[in-house]
Amino acid sequence: MNQIEFDQDLKLALHNKFKQYGIKIPIRSKVRDMLLDYLTVMKKLVKPIPRKVIYNPEFSDRLKEHSKEKEIRYLERLFVLGKNVNFYQSKRIFQTRFHDHLLYEWNIFHFHLGNELEKKSSFIKQTDQMLFVYVLEDTAVFLDTETHKNGIFGNIKWLEILHDHFPHLIEQYKDRTIRNVAPVLDAAERQLYWDKGLSPFLTKIRDAVYNSPGIGRTTSGHSILVVDKVNSIIRWLFKITEQFSSNAEIICDIFKLNRENSKFKIEFNSSTIDIIEVNSRKRLISYPNLYTFE
Repeated sequence: MNQIEFDQDLKLALHNKFKQYGIKIPIRSKVRDMLLDYLTVMKKLVKPIPRKVIYNPEFSDRLKEHSKEKEIRYLERLFVLGKNVNFYQSKRIFQTRFHDHLLYEWNIFHFHLGNELEKKSSFIKQTDQMLFVYVLEDTAVFLDTETHKNGIFGNIKWLEILHDHFPHLIEQYKDRTIRNVAPVLDAAERQLYWDKGLSPFLTKIRDAVYNSPGIGRTTSGHSILVVDKVNSIIRWLFKITEQFSSNAEIICDIFKLNRENSKFKIEFNSSTIDIIEVNSRKRLISYPNLYTFE
């Protein structure tokens, strides 16, 4: 039976995942650091799955006269078909130290409305005209377009559109007890807040107060949701390593495996972390599950 080295397996798997995106990253001493980098990149990507596209009605009324209507309609088609839209984002999304505050705080993506690909990066050439989109698992809300300027990412008008026209999509984030917030921040101040690693968490929209739909960010700049997921995986990794180290023979018996020749390894797939037996290719357990031994 081989030595249990699940942390090393996961490091190598993460290293290979980065290579698939053309990112060169060393195998670090701590698996937590590699997980944090990987999940940070994944957080900034829109999954290529079909979504219903709905428009802010005020934006829809102006669309026929919009100088970027063709690009907006093309993005709509990509969302509906479940195609890749990430090449319309900033080409920095694959940088592990680049954090999208608007996404982390309010779950809103922005896409550059160009029509020409950069040869080196395969991203759309960055433009001042951007489309802001509230992205859910099955829906993409096209909020409006705006030019790149100071404070635009921290402007509450994006949440105001959701509050005014799609309240059901953010109803779960409405605070039932708090009626006001202080200090009152303008768009530039809010963006500065985020840049300094602070999350207000609460935002007043009209007569309501909302918790941040994206939850927020830590002082290191990372998404709170990402950090929470990393911590959960690390806890599971420690416990499952302990279980296999102490109970490998019992696990072999449960799955009718050869005690002498069994080799256990972690495999990191697109959506699961699995422990398999290498020779038989049997999947034994997946994150976040643990064994219960009596």
